[in-house]
Amino acid sequence: MKLVDLNATVREKTGKEAALKMRASGQIPAIIYGADGDKAMPVSVSARELEKIIKDTKTSQVFLRLTDVSGSFEPKNALLKELQTNPGSRAILHADFYEIASMDKKIRTKALVTTVGKPAGIILGGVLKIIIRELDIICSSADVPETIEIDVADMKLGDTILAGDIDLGDSVKIANDPSVAVVTLVPPKRSESAEK
Repeated sequence: MKLVDLNATVREKTGKEAALKMRASGQIPAIIYGADGDKAMPVSVSARELEKIIKDTKTSQVFLRLTDVSGSFEPKNALLKELQTNPGSRAILHADFYEIASMDKKIRTKALVTTVGKPAGIILGGVLKIIIRELDIICSSADVPETIEIDVADMKLGDTILAGDIDLGDSVKIANDPSVAVVTLVPPKRSESAEK
């Protein structure tokens, strides 16, 4: 996984007044929570840059590299853990980042489900339904897939693909209950005239 750089500046001042001034200048307050319980670091980041990264990210989890042009801290690989937004404007007000100590360390995260292929049962009027849009996965940060592609080309009417049916190889394990339905091809609804 390629990490996108986001500039972060260590905040000298905290509090409501400082946050208001920061937002007026296009920055938002943020916190970097250190790996392994290290001390949290208050920083500011560009609201516009962060919004662009979120928009361009194809995964449901946003991984990035926080850098400081002034050299106050070494670049930190991090996961965007939480956003606070304005309920009306949806503008970002605050962000929480969690540092990833090692890209090889296993983490629990989520990945979006996408389907590839056209199910055979579609010809007979079947409807493909994605029941779970995101799957819980366990893997290293470096191995987080952009999406989990499920091949549905061979699905017939009434077929269901369970979490346990999906094989992502040795590096990525699905953490959902194996018996949970992820994708199903439901038969067409019978018309009222056919039921009479």
